[in-house]
Amino acid sequence: MTPLDWSFLSRVIASLRENPRGEQGAPHAMSRFTRSSPMPVSRQDLAHWHMRDGALQRMLPPWEEVDVVKAPVPMVDGATAEFILQRGLLPIRWVARHEQVDPATGFVDLQVRGPFRRWRHQHRFEERGATSAITDDIQYELPVPPVGPIVAGWVVRAHLERAFRFRHRRLSNDLHRHRECAGLAGLRVGITGASGLVGRQLQAFLTTGGTSVKRLTRGSASASRGEIQWNPRGERVATAPFESLDAIVHLAGANLADERWTPERMVVLRESRVAATRHLCTLLAGLERKPRVLVCMSGVGLYGTDHDRSVDERDPSGRDFIAQLALDWEAAAQPAIDAGIRVVFLRAGMVVTAAGGAVAKMRTPFLFGAGGPIGSGRQGISWIAADDLLGMIATAIVDERWTGPVNAVAPEAVEQRHFAKVLGRSLRRPAIAPMPAAVVKMLFGDMGESLLLRGQFAQPTRATELGFRWDFPRLHDALDFELGRA
Repeated sequence: MTPLDWSFLSRVIASLRENPRGEQGAPHAMSRFTRSSPMPVSRQDLAHWHMRDGALQRMLPPWEEVDVVKAPVPMVDGATAEFILQRGLLPIRWVARHEQVDPATGFVDLQVRGPFRRWRHQHRFEERGATSAITDDIQYELPVPPVGPIVAGWVVRAHLERAFRFRHRRLSNDLHRHRECAGLAGLRVGITGASGLVGRQLQAFLTTGGTSVKRLTRGSASASRGEIQWNPRGERVATAPFESLDAIVHLAGANLADERWTPERMVVLRESRVAATRHLCTLLAGLERKPRVLVCMSGVGLYGTDHDRSVDERDPSGRDFIAQLALDWEAAAQPAIDAGIRVVFLRAGMVVTAAGGAVAKMRTPFLFGAGGPIGSGRQGISWIAADDLLGMIATAIVDERWTGPVNAVAPEAVEQRHFAKVLGRSLRRPAIAPMPAAVVKMLFGDMGESLLLRGQFAQPTRATELGFRWDFPRLHDALDFELGRA
């Protein structure tokens, strides 16, 4: 069961109370919502996806603020899932119990506690020759709101439509990508930065494809929780757990846009990338059984931030702070390269997701009509949809042709003013409120000047040559999907 966009609960159903037994008062007629979609894999593969750890995380709408307290693992009769929905001023606890679990044909979840008087969600997996289809069949009864059942019922149905359009498209995309990267199944992959914005989704994407994921954590590690301890400062750690890994994805690094770039902050940014990468790669180089591949994040900022022309992997690095940081970050992986490990540097652009990062920060001012061009608006934005970034990481793991630098960006780099216009269109808001360059510099200093007032038009030349397929090559499609407007 997946929480949906329940912001209407604090706006429309002001008298909402949680239902400790999933039922309150005498039952009334239940409403029904059904959605079916074809899927590009067999019914068996569709069922396997749902039964694996990570399926719940992949189904959460990115525009929602949801804390997963407990996932239903393993998926058996009686397993429960628990969420906290954080929309508005009314956090809502939702507990669902899974029943009638058939690993081949589907399962049912029932609300134990949550916003509805009753809720029954049946997930059906259907055979369609060599492919399959999924049907979500939901029966629900609303608490009686002060505005009346007709208005509340219309709002609920609209949000169900929005959420399940997203769910089915992401499910189809993930299944297609897993089929393209069939070599992922059975691999053992370690991830640094697994608790971050990209790391959480990467772990879920990999595990639903049959990959065993180990989180590389800086604190004390628990093998039972799938963790391996590492230390980005180079202090000694047990190396035996690393011997079991087939691949490592290195995502860890302090966020560039979290704070002003004071001298102290710039040291943190360098140490969290350059020093941490050097220590990790030195550790890997000394292993008796080394991972076959290291996928290391980098950034298109390596090309500098003053370009008004297209750049790709053949271009030299820039000379500003962010360019030198990225260049040194990649150079720090040299011990792994010297040890014969295949190393891929994914030079990522802005990651487009409503779950966090730049889009989430821009969303609020746009919703209040305060979004628009920043500075001249002509600076380049090289971007990539979050799910396409996961696809690139997965492809880099299994495809031995991927080595060295690869720009992890969509084929459509845009000017910032165009990005603002498309975002405004997705949010049904104007994009005409400018932010002058002087204001950016005053508020954010060097960080704002480098990240907001400058940019580059990076092209994915290498990924295109290698035959990578984007699910979201166009900005409007990526934003509509992430914001639930598709």
